[in-house]
Amino acid sequence: MPGTGSPEPAPARQLRDAPAAAAQSAAAGKNSAELPAAAISRLRPGAELRRLRDAAALRLQDVAAALEVAPSTLSRIENGLAPARASYVRDMLDIYGVTDDGHRRRLTDMARDGRRAGWWADYDDVLATGAGTYLGLESAARSVRSFSALAVPDLLQADDYAEALCRAACPYLDARQVRTRAGLKNRRQEARRDLQRRAHLIADEAALLRVIGSPPVMARQLDHLTAACADPMLTIQVLPLSRAHPILASSFTVLSFAEPGTPDVACRGDIHGPVTIVRRHQEVAGLIDAFKALAQSALPPLESAGLIMRLAEKKATRIVAD
Repeated sequence: MPGTGSPEPAPARQLRDAPAAAAQSAAAGKNSAELPAAAISRLRPGAELRRLRDAAALRLQDVAAALEVAPSTLSRIENGLAPARASYVRDMLDIYGVTDDGHRRRLTDMARDGRRAGWWADYDDVLATGAGTYLGLESAARSVRSFSALAVPDLLQADDYAEALCRAACPYLDARQVRTRAGLKNRRQEARRDLQRRAHLIADEAALLRVIGSPPVMARQLDHLTAACADPMLTIQVLPLSRAHPILASSFTVLSFAEPGTPDVACRGDIHGPVTIVRRHQEVAGLIDAFKALAQSALPPLESAGLIMRLAEKKATRIVAD
């Protein structure tokens, strides 16, 4: 500790110095973020088209038949999970009796915006089912609430930990694909910092004890996590093994958006496996309640930071001893 004559532990030094480092990192990358308009431009017209169909008392199947598309296609458009052709939007507005020119123009313009590819399209060849849709939504979100049961949350992963996790979760990927998918977390972390997106992340303590890659890889990850605890835009909590868990849940995320009228969206799973997007209000509300219960049972942020620091110091001591 400072003033005692003994060297200050690395994790403690990182926790002390992290705010300045986080500020420097955000300033350096401030101009690199892209505005993720496409995801919002699918959510908003989709919700409005669903509202107009309900107001017209028309069944999804009937409208799909009139458009000559599958009902599943129309459902994905209404739920913001797929872009809509401007011609489809115009035809739907005709079916729903919408004649206001301004209203029609706004919806068709948003449909065109929703067809623009985001930066995550560069990773299509290594993404699991549903992951691309999730990344688009995450990029448009104002805030992220996430619970991670098996591994350190994606937004908190260090480079070598991310690669080791990808190799363990997706052994069928070759070395290039592993590097590409692991590198994806850098884009996500940079976007979060650049757009000042708030994130409340809860990790099961088992995820911090589970060695991914090797003890040195895990030690660096814990040091990285210790530093992240000082980021003012992050709320990090650990759900300790010593406490009774209010619920047994697999990993999930809830996304909230700044745009008025845009509902929260949730997802089950993570980008290393199939991602299920959850849009139904009742299901999203259930996951929000689950997250609140987990946050209440988890250690408060300061206590969580202390636990992470102790785990980092313990791991470092074991590596030196070995």
